[in-house]
Amino acid sequence: MFKKIFSLSIISILLLSSIGALSATQVAIYNGPGSIANCVNRAEATIQEYNINHPESKINIKKISHVNTMDDLTGVDVLLMPGGTHGYIYFDYVNGNIVRVFVSSGHGYIGICAGAYAGAKHVDGNYDAYSVAPHINCVAVYHEGLTKINVNSDGSNVLGIPAGEYTIDHENGPAMYSNSQGATSLATYNGIQGVGQSGKMSIALDTYGDGKTILFGPHPEADNPRYSNMLGNAIRYVS
Repeated sequence: MFKKIFSLSIISILLLSSIGALSATQVAIYNGPGSIANCVNRAEATIQEYNINHPESKINIKKISHVNTMDDLTGVDVLLMPGGTHGYIYFDYVNGNIVRVFVSSGHGYIGICAGAYAGAKHVDGNYDAYSVAPHINCVAVYHEGLTKINVNSDGSNVLGIPAGEYTIDHENGPAMYSNSQGATSLATYNGIQGVGQSGKMSIALDTYGDGKTILFGPHPEADNPRYSNMLGNAIRYVS
């Protein structure tokens, strides 16, 4: 009987190990023209920190410099568009039709700052974007420095962090609002110094086809403060 129980225990451990290996998420970070190297490097470092703290939920990283065909996203679960010089610059190097097919077929999109502008439906007074967050519009905000956001109960559930106020880095990222029913606010700005926008979404969740999109106006991957759980759990959620 002991040998049988021992054998079953070994089998269970092997099965759990196999499941853990299969659960790894493949994220592609765009590092081509328009992206800012520091934003790319910080995103990578933040995911690596998340992996150290959550070995059961490994996120594998690869960097891509362009997206022209679906082959460029082979094996990828989540596309992460980082901070950059401006969201619309991404359109020349990351094909919007491919991004939409990728997300609508059940994959994920994470947009940070410029990547959030690019993922939204529309940037007020400027341009139409990828629309993988079709219920979200962006207000362009010009502010660099720390700001405060309030993570709500939906944000707590999705991002795996306590609800409440957080001080976070902001580098001209969007203030977002829902253009129709469908988007979910995960966090709101508590007022950006000199700009306002209190109550506008700072972190937003939307769906496109069978896929999910999370857009960050501020930078969870900043060096100080850095929120690895915020970014890592967001990637896992949309994958």
